[in-house]
Amino acid sequence: MTAAVRAAITSTISYPLGETGSLGTNYLPLDSGSGARHFTNATGGTNTQVLSDGVWAPGSSAYLSTAATTADGWSAPNLLSGLSSDNFAFGVFVRAPAIESGDSDIMTLGDTNGALKLSLSSSGWSASAHYVTWIGPENGVAGSFSASQWVHLAVVRRGGISTFFINGVAKGTWSGLPVHGTPLLCTSVGKGTYFHGDVDQARIVTFDSGSDDAAVLASLWGAASLPLRPPWVEQTFSTLPNTRYLATFNLSPAAGLSVLPAIALEISGNGALVNQSLPTSLPVGGNSAPFSVAFTADSAQSTVRLIPSSGVPPVVSGLQILQAIEPAASSQPSAAQQAQIDRRYGMFIHFGINTFVNQQWTDGTVPVSSYNPATIDADQWAKTARDAGMRHIILTAKHHDGFCLWDSPWTTYDVASSPVQTDVIAAAAAACAKYGIKLGIYYSLWDRHDLSYNDDAAYNQYMLRQLAELLGNYGPVCELWLDGGGNKQPSTRWANSELYDLVKRLQPDCQVTTNWAIWQSDQFTSFPNDFRTADPMLPSFPDRKLYKRNNIDYYLPFESTVTLSSSDYWFYDTRDTGTKPIATLAGFYYTATAQDNILILNAAPDRSGVIREIDRQGLFQLRDLLGLRPGMPLPKLASAGSTGTPSSTWNNEIANYGPQRALDGDPSTRWASGPDGATTATFEINLGTARSFDRLLIDEFDDAGSGRIRSFQLQAWTGSAWLTFHTGTTCGRFKLVDFPRQSTARLRLQIDAATNAPSLWELQVFDSGHAFAAWRDAHFTGADTLPASEMEADPDGDELPNRLEFTLGSNPNARTSLPVPTPTGAKLELVLPWNSQASTEFGSVSYSLDLVHWFDASSPQHTGVGPMISTNGQRTWQIDPQQQPKWFYQLR
Repeated sequence: MTAAVRAAITSTISYPLGETGSLGTNYLPLDSGSGARHFTNATGGTNTQVLSDGVWAPGSSAYLSTAATTADGWSAPNLLSGLSSDNFAFGVFVRAPAIESGDSDIMTLGDTNGALKLSLSSSGWSASAHYVTWIGPENGVAGSFSASQWVHLAVVRRGGISTFFINGVAKGTWSGLPVHGTPLLCTSVGKGTYFHGDVDQARIVTFDSGSDDAAVLASLWGAASLPLRPPWVEQTFSTLPNTRYLATFNLSPAAGLSVLPAIALEISGNGALVNQSLPTSLPVGGNSAPFSVAFTADSAQSTVRLIPSSGVPPVVSGLQILQAIEPAASSQPSAAQQAQIDRRYGMFIHFGINTFVNQQWTDGTVPVSSYNPATIDADQWAKTARDAGMRHIILTAKHHDGFCLWDSPWTTYDVASSPVQTDVIAAAAAACAKYGIKLGIYYSLWDRHDLSYNDDAAYNQYMLRQLAELLGNYGPVCELWLDGGGNKQPSTRWANSELYDLVKRLQPDCQVTTNWAIWQSDQFTSFPNDFRTADPMLPSFPDRKLYKRNNIDYYLPFESTVTLSSSDYWFYDTRDTGTKPIATLAGFYYTATAQDNILILNAAPDRSGVIREIDRQGLFQLRDLLGLRPGMPLPKLASAGSTGTPSSTWNNEIANYGPQRALDGDPSTRWASGPDGATTATFEINLGTARSFDRLLIDEFDDAGSGRIRSFQLQAWTGSAWLTFHTGTTCGRFKLVDFPRQSTARLRLQIDAATNAPSLWELQVFDSGHAFAAWRDAHFTGADTLPASEMEADPDGDELPNRLEFTLGSNPNARTSLPVPTPTGAKLELVLPWNSQASTEFGSVSYSLDLVHWFDASSPQHTGVGPMISTNGQRTWQIDPQQQPKWFYQLR
């Protein structure tokens, strides 16, 4: 509104009616000047109860008079002196506990010969020659007109027409006689002709013909001269002291408007709990904004007030307070935490605007046009993770730059404004569902692009709205991984309670973390959280799981996040040339997944929207080294809680080199035998009770580059003797030994030959769940094909002989005239019938570890596969057993 237009409006009469007392600072101070107007009771005496706390005295009526001792209404001539019959307006804030059956007059101007009367009625709109009744059931206001809601009523008289407004919205007109006679503002606690409820800030203004209704209404609201006004919503709730709550509601602009006015939120109990301005932004294409604000109650009742400071008040809906969801105190993992622990191994995918500028962190100023991938191959991402033995991916929905990989209506810094508008979150969610893995989401709290970031109240609502989109629109999300919280301190500046509650209401099983939520071993930097992260750290040994807050224990597993990149890049960078050594990655895996923890390896897609082949190969080599199987359960540690008995310990230094050092899961401690120069040793593992297992990890101290062990045996105790069930030669770092399933309480590693006193970082026993490992290694090695005795064997008991499973998998009826693999030199060959006119006939080979899950053997990650050679109507496909794991194969 321009100053010139505002200057054309004159406040003729202003009645603050400001009470003090229990209603607090939402009401203006009592006007005690010589010209003050106060409510008096019907007999002419001042109603002190009204003056003290704004509560009308039971059994009394009161109306506004010209002075404290006058009881004849506004009848003094000076009140209306100079008031014309046109171009004037009056307004008042009212609040009523209920709509009465009869008229309840709020304000009257005029007399029985020509009156304008504001009334509250259960009968709705009615009009006659003398009055107009307001606010009935059919005009849409009555349903929400309650003790909790302030409503502004106004009449604007212009050109002989009176227009009636409720909360700034025109509700009808009247062309009756102009005002004259005696004005009256009145209230009563009982039914009758007086209004039953509260009134405040009554005003009369005059204006010239150049002033529009919006400017007049703003003056009636008092925006120009009154810093405070009653809330248009005020509601009291029962609460428990010292308990965390959320006030939630939605705001929409008033009818005919497209923006929200400035609004303050106050929440009080015994004292002030919240006092903040609310952001007024609306989503692109939308006209409603959700809000969620946390507070800790300090009494049995808490009152929520919404106070417009200018403009027409918005429409509020869904106001409620909810007890905030917080993690339960526990010394054991919850079901959702256990599911996360069981996932154990996942993939981080950093992809976004940084991918295209060779930077890991950008400041939010990189043009959105820079984001321009050739494609978005989310299928490849999810399939790579699944084929690598991973259980879930975590995708960077928004990094510190603020760029969003989905179309968020709260920003234009997103894929919808870029050259490639693919919703990456949707694509990743669909791919994860297709390949049977879980989707997790990374979201940066720190946002270097959004202009509201330094306004905590505004940015927190922005953040909560975006997280509601991510958790509400894309199906199941297993983890929400928050980062950048350290950029604002203290952590109370973040909407921690609101955020956690939002996640748990939308997706109860989604696990939430804030990076570095635990600092200096035991201090919470943010709360609540379901697990710990501290990239790129690995857990300590032993890894404590219980952390106290307010002297209450919370169980928090640790999730390690590290990069596959040799340069430690999270986002793709053209200067990144390779991956970390496989032995290093294996060390990460065993370190991070020990002690009921989790490992996440980052593989960043490049600018073509795919994960680089070198990264895929690294992941697949790691899978093979670890003995992981796509889609199948991860190996389970069978030696947890076991004890060790070695033949010797170096210098008898049990504390430094004793047997438990090889059983603790800590890659930085080791058992060492002695003395120097010893070439044999034994190490017995006592499992306590008989356990079933089929795999041993031998992680040898490797000072010579190839380890010290040259020959060893694995032996099981039968109850009366040691029985050898496996023999081997060299070990080195992360040696995995598969063998026929054993069941015993005592297992022994017998080292028959070594170059020096043997020493082991770790010795771990696993149940791999692999029914074919022993048979595979015993019968499908080197240049050998299946011996005749094994061609008809059925190790998995499914009544399919190996020769059929080898060529067809689990469906022997799929083809006829089947080729049989034959040895050729150091390779195995399958000669496939090939018809160039029917390219699908025996056109591909798939492999499997379990005869249930099948994968394309000709894909690039399948190392050791020779070329498909097409000659004379047939194709020859070669397997190199020396390079490749010995899996089952089938024709497709």
